[in-house]
Amino acid sequence: MGNPAGVLRMKREKRRAKFEKRLGAVAYVPKELQEDVRKAVAEFDAADKAAKIVRVEKAKVRIAAGKAASAAAKAAAAAPPPA
Repeated sequence: MGNPAGVLRMKREKRRAKFEKRLGAVAYVPKELQEDVRKAVAEFDAADKAAKIVRVEKAKVRIAAGKAASAAAKAAAAAPPPA
């Protein structure tokens, strides 16, 4: 059965989560402030996306450098010793 206050709290949180999923981050924000919140969320998403692109590009460069070094090491190991 549980604590009735806890049960009501959980129901309220579930309902709020559904509204926020459907309406976005502005579900429980006053109408006058909703546009400001939408702009801030969009700016944050754009900055996050740009940062992710930078991280991916750095990882690609690091992986390519590692492959080049590995290939050079294999070539050096396969080369006959100088006589």
